[in-house]
Amino acid sequence: MKRIIIAFPILIFAFKAQSQVTLDSLLVKYYNLATTSKDSNFYKEKFFEVFPDNFQLFDSIYGFTKISIDSTYFSPLYFVSHEHILLFFDVLNLMDKNAFVKKVINISLNGYWNADAVGIFQDEMQKFILNNIEQFLRVLEHYTDIEIKNFWHFFFDSNIFDNNYNIRMYGKVYRNIRELNYTRILILLREQFQYDFHQYIISSWAKELENQ
Repeated sequence: MKRIIIAFPILIFAFKAQSQVTLDSLLVKYYNLATTSKDSNFYKEKFFEVFPDNFQLFDSIYGFTKISIDSTYFSPLYFVSHEHILLFFDVLNLMDKNAFVKKVINISLNGYWNADAVGIFQDEMQKFILNNIEQFLRVLEHYTDIEIKNFWHFFFDSNIFDNNYNIRMYGKVYRNIRELNYTRILILLREQFQYDFHQYIISSWAKELENQ
């Protein structure tokens, strides 16, 4: 009985590892076919279907981890992340918009800023949302308060939170939501942005004191 209990997590881990290898292969396959085949739209849709639908999976496929000053682990598709992310956002006009918005939101949940793939996704996500704000809000309003705050955390997350671009972006998003009368989302946006801004300032202030 003990052997079964010990082996079971190993089997789960092996299955997950194999599943990701399969997913990596499908992403590469459908990307190549979407950009070279005469049935491009069909394969773009297939690419969208297999594209990661949560942040952890997205990061494990396209991200990187800094192990030490001299060592970095690059995820399997790190070096093609830019073109894959651009293709993902390019399929918008082929897909059901609600499904597309939902997938963008789900990838953002529990996300945090990082350079390269995550930063590229965040940039493209911001542009997409500003250009499709009403459609986006109609989907977002079905999420819980915690999930909405979580989304806004990722939307504005940055290594320098109080940069001018972020401040201007907040003002633009805030005004757009206010004009469309999504009061609940507006309140949650303001609360999360103010919290993250305060945390960033306090953290920076504390580091200055610690380094004196």
